[in-house]
Amino acid sequence: MIASDPKVSLGQYLQTYASSSQAEKITSLITNKISICTMNETLVTVHGGNVNESSGNPTEIALLTLVEQFGHDYQKNRNTTPGRTGIGELSARFHQGKLLNFTSSRKLTSWIVPLENGAGVADYMLRVLLKL
Repeated sequence: MIASDPKVSLGQYLQTYASSSQAEKITSLITNKISICTMNETLVTVHGGNVNESSGNPTEIALLTLVEQFGHDYQKNRNTTPGRTGIGELSARFHQGKLLNFTSSRKLTSWIVPLENGAGVADYMLRVLLKL
């Protein structure tokens, strides 16, 4: 159980334990996946933990705000992910990614991107979770 108090969110729990390596691994994994799988049309500018400007889907704005509040840069995550970015050197690998647009049946937007070592997502997630 993450927290015995149902009013404590995952974000609050992780911020409380941010100095532990386990919390940092979980935070990095979550913020990276949020950054990758949100739409380019959703943008957030955060200063001092507060949203200054935002546009796009309200749920994605909240998720990207969480990414920024954890000290991660969602734009950097997007722009350094092969198959997710059309910017810089990685633009040559943009064709390796696949956008799965939002649909009412799936109720989410997703990006399928290649992993550097060629392993599948299940292999990657299992390896990450076993290290925790």
